[in-house]
Amino acid sequence: GNNNNNNSTSSSGATTTEEAYVDLNIEERDLLEHQHGHEGHGKVEVSVSSSGEHGDWNGSGDDRLTRKRGCMTWCGGGNMDPLLKWTLVGVVIGMFCGFVLNALKADEQLQQVVGFPGKVWLNSLKMLVLPLLSLSIVQGVSSLGKNKKAAGKVSRLTLGYYLLTTTTAVLIGIVVVNLIRPGYHSSHAAVDCHKHESASNEIDDHPQHEQSALESILQILEQAFPSNLVDAAANMNVLGVVSFSIFFGFVLSTMREEAVQINDLVDKLNLVVTRMVELVLKLTPVGVCSLITASIAESCDIGEMAQAIALYMVTVCIGLGLQGGLVLPALYSITTRKSPWVVLKGFASSLVTAFGTDSSSATLPVTLRCARELGYDSNIINFVLPLGATVNMNGTALYEALTVIFIAQRHSVDLSMAQMFVVVITGTMAAVGAAAIPSAGLVTMLMVLQAVNLSRFASDIALVITVDWMLDRLRTVVNVEGDAMGVAIIDHLLREQGQLEGGGVELSSAPRRVAAGDDDNL
Repeated sequence: GNNNNNNSTSSSGATTTEEAYVDLNIEERDLLEHQHGHEGHGKVEVSVSSSGEHGDWNGSGDDRLTRKRGCMTWCGGGNMDPLLKWTLVGVVIGMFCGFVLNALKADEQLQQVVGFPGKVWLNSLKMLVLPLLSLSIVQGVSSLGKNKKAAGKVSRLTLGYYLLTTTTAVLIGIVVVNLIRPGYHSSHAAVDCHKHESASNEIDDHPQHEQSALESILQILEQAFPSNLVDAAANMNVLGVVSFSIFFGFVLSTMREEAVQINDLVDKLNLVVTRMVELVLKLTPVGVCSLITASIAESCDIGEMAQAIALYMVTVCIGLGLQGGLVLPALYSITTRKSPWVVLKGFASSLVTAFGTDSSSATLPVTLRCARELGYDSNIINFVLPLGATVNMNGTALYEALTVIFIAQRHSVDLSMAQMFVVVITGTMAAVGAAAIPSAGLVTMLMVLQAVNLSRFASDIALVITVDWMLDRLRTVVNVEGDAMGVAIIDHLLREQGQLEGGGVELSSAPRRVAAGDDDNL
């Protein structure tokens, strides 16, 4: 959402920090109203007293954010996002048509015709994956470099925390899915009656038994430093494109005034590609309906497929439960030697809001208010939480890695240790690089599939979407919990080091790379 100064009022005695907080809230409030279809349903009024009181939201419309017991909670049901609503309709229609065609034993030509719109839609998304990932990372790294110069200690702590928790989440997803193995409960014959994919077991050009561990690691590192960028993009070398984008963004951040025009160009290109993705995603209901119809129609054992999807849901819930219920609280306890219950209780309203909105960005105003009520430093809050809503996607990263391996299991493809390592790297970087785009989950999953040469099975994503409406809410809660624990840990560490005395650490605002749509949805 864009900052709308006409929608806010602040007293002349408001401090700079309070004004920045109000501006950020208005920006996020505009985004929230845009996402729920309430533009023009009344103004949002925010007042800030000179004494430092944070004020209240006074808005009209069905969705209201009001203060309750010192923090903001979600009030009012609001309207369902139109894209999500029509996607669910597409899922239902696709399942019905798929069952009918399966019962009638439709021939292969009819199945191909039915699945053609879905393949076109999926190919359109694949086409935009690399430019979107590259531009997002360049923009993000360039912006973070500027903030790092302003407050290097806070930036290092924040980025280190986000990298640690995101990588841990990916590892948990990989371990859980390999222990439960939900994909193997759907045999290869049940997945597809046709024989044109029978060679899927040879998906890896360099089987594990032909390479030592050292050779596998060296091969991955070599992919991260391609000799020809165009060749890397043409051969879907995601690691090579990511490393170049990070390097380019870092150098761009050091050039300051000399690179103003290049920064503007990157911003505009990123905006163009993001809007292209938005246009393609508007066809999601049609694409999903087509893919689900074709997938069910060609299935030989629908009951076995349903069993695999149900077990997949359980696996995702276990993984998210471990990350949100064990890893994040344990990290807080180890770092601060305090009970995480205080933080979880203090941010309860934002966690509930995250479950209701499916969006980290839409939950940001609530998370900001909860953090202020808990007494954390305002500068730390204004830097860590907006950045976290942009790049810290613990639940999403876990979900992507787990789902990619589940898809491989459905086709009896055993990924090598080298490929697992690639999943860790690309899953982490994709979650950071594309977190601010709408429907990031779908796009980042395609990135990871392409990185391990599994893009031929991308149509299986349609089956995952059938249950994503529920799993999305759970992973968004974990995303927001990661942000909450992060601001608590960083505030504690800086206070312990005495760096928050005498007015706190001066920080510039974190880059507001806010999603144009629901950032956590598939």
